[in-house]
Amino acid sequence: MCWAIGTLTVLGVIIGATWALPRKDVAIPDDDATPVEVVRAYVEALNARDFATSNQLWSPPQSNGLFSRPGGYENVEITGVYVDDDLAGWERTINVALRHGPEDGAELWGFWLSRRDGDGAWRIVAQGVA
Repeated sequence: MCWAIGTLTVLGVIIGATWALPRKDVAIPDDDATPVEVVRAYVEALNARDFATSNQLWSPPQSNGLFSRPGGYENVEITGVYVDDDLAGWERTINVALRHGPEDGAELWGFWLSRRDGDGAWRIVAQGVA
């Protein structure tokens, strides 16, 4: 009986660790990538559990780790790109709006991006209901 509990425990740890591992590596977009390209890379990295990439696409970088459980995105459709200068603390931001989720319950969501160091790469600075 003891060996069965031990075996199940080891099996559970192996399955849990396998689930937590990144599913693939996603490249960080070049510094000249558009806000839409950055959002697409972020969504791909988050869905692949590539937190090394998804964390770096935020300013400041996020801290998702191996056992984090951030939500994923499915059936993503970009619905618009807007200049939004009303985000406090940022000179100029771009809002990339999208729809994601099942067709019968799609959620509207948005990512706000600003250029790192004023004229560097676009990075996500906020997200929320679009």
